[in-house]
Amino acid sequence: MLNMGYFTSFQFLNTEDELKKIQNVASKIFKDKMHDILCVLAKKNGAELKWYDWDEDLEKLSSHPELKDVEIFLRGIGEETCDLWEAKALNGMVITKRPKVIFPTWEGRKMPNWDLEFIEEKEE
Repeated sequence: MLNMGYFTSFQFLNTEDELKKIQNVASKIFKDKMHDILCVLAKKNGAELKWYDWDEDLEKLSSHPELKDVEIFLRGIGEETCDLWEAKALNGMVITKRPKVIFPTWEGRKMPNWDLEFIEEKEE
């Protein structure tokens, strides 16, 4: 059976000092050295992987007493168009936001006047 999945590029957005503290606590909570959260924390520019439980892991991590009142920021960029989000975890709660895409106006330019002719399909 083929193992299908969806890759997302994850990156923590905290300061270096915060990341050291987060990594220290994460290594206590998530004992498996190959755990997804530890892989992302180990790379400064993030990592691309299939981390399906990222929100649950952030809840668990941010609930730890050593990270009380520490805001943890995570960005995700998925494989599909417009799959972009940022999450903030604080004291066991995770809030996710998605960007709002706004196209710039066409100031000083007229939109083209397309005269389209539609050809009716003939039934045979």
